[in-house]
Amino acid sequence: MAGTSLPLKQIVGFALVFAWCIYLFYNAGLSFPTIDILVLAHSHLGSSVSYIAVSLLLVVFAHRVGSLHDRRDPTILCGIAATASTIAIGLVEEGYLGDLWLFVAVFACGACSAVLEIVYGEFFAAYGTKGTAVCLAASVSTGFVLYFALSFFDPFMATFPYAMLPLLGALLLRNDGAPSAAVAGSLKEGALSNLPLRLCIAGMLLFCVFGIVRAGGMLSSPDPTASHSRLWTLLIFVAPVFVATVIAFMLKDKNISAVFYGVIVLAVVGALALDVPGFGFNASIACTCLGTEVLYYLTWFIMVDKLIRHQTSALFSLAALHFFRAVGILVGQLIGEALLVDARSTTIAMLVVLVFAALVGLGSKGMVITLSDPAKEVIGIPKANIAALVERYGLTARENEIVELWCLGHSSSYIEKTFSISHNTAKTHIAHIYQKTGATTREELIALAKSCCDQ
Repeated sequence: MAGTSLPLKQIVGFALVFAWCIYLFYNAGLSFPTIDILVLAHSHLGSSVSYIAVSLLLVVFAHRVGSLHDRRDPTILCGIAATASTIAIGLVEEGYLGDLWLFVAVFACGACSAVLEIVYGEFFAAYGTKGTAVCLAASVSTGFVLYFALSFFDPFMATFPYAMLPLLGALLLRNDGAPSAAVAGSLKEGALSNLPLRLCIAGMLLFCVFGIVRAGGMLSSPDPTASHSRLWTLLIFVAPVFVATVIAFMLKDKNISAVFYGVIVLAVVGALALDVPGFGFNASIACTCLGTEVLYYLTWFIMVDKLIRHQTSALFSLAALHFFRAVGILVGQLIGEALLVDARSTTIAMLVVLVFAALVGLGSKGMVITLSDPAKEVIGIPKANIAALVERYGLTARENEIVELWCLGHSSSYIEKTFSISHNTAKTHIAHIYQKTGATTREELIALAKSCCDQ
């Protein structure tokens, strides 16, 4: 069960996916030095579009899918497609395939990365806010070490080890008995009302600024060397998760509005530094991206806390988070490419976006992180309530195990696999639970469990 130990296998799996993302998206100019940088930048617009499309589909159909990490086939298929597409990009790099294949392959990689990132986020969410923070920090740091080691290889020779990473990451994603954080409840009654929408929109605007700087980095980076790339990867994509984790533990049960506006101020400094000769671009990318990534992880932690406590869909919440992030980056990339020749206009555009972000976040009440722990709760239901329910209605030991998973939103097929029982046996246990408690639906059973210790 969640909360007893961290999923080391899955931490390594997401580390592999993260290293692949660094190689393919964050440091593409270094990974594929012979491909024209403008062509590469335009292909990354396609990856953003496919990422947005997939995350939006998962948002729309979350109530039907339920839990994506309970469905291994789509994840494995994405791993295979990502591996094949990465090899295709390497062949484009060597001149064996044309630029059209580059756009197709990068487009496919964008879609696959969306699935892999969201499904791992959903899996980690089952371990609560603390568990998610620790898992992400461990995965990101391990992924950076792996990327750092492989970055010393010849770019073409490194293509094949990198290409295997998403497939291995998909294969390592196994449930191993961990509970799903997704609840098959009504999105109207749960997920929508508990989604920190204003914080998501503010984050989207900040990622728009991130995208502007990213476009500038891909098209006019003053120092595209390997050491420069590794340094910025460590600062921009690794350090933020540790900073966000420290903030979450230090400001537990407190409003993080001060942190939000600190990120805004940091981004403003980055925008103003853009036109400074010498170090302006480096300062801009450091200030803007570091702050934005910190806020992204804090929003992630807030979402996990809400879905744990309020019985909402992890798939819906995390797909929405990644959707807003990708939309912001795409719009920022378009703005950055349009204004690249004029640093002053770029700075003004960044400042305007930041003003809107500050206004959106003004007075938001959804900026509180409570470090939820599923070891003490079953998606909003304290363990003591489950125990009281079992005792009051005389449920058997097996029914006790099943009612916990059922209240988590697992399907009967998942229960069958977990306990190695037949479909009919699982249905019989669930029917006995309903008969003994008098509940007729999952929602009634959850409500009954919540009220047990209050009566």
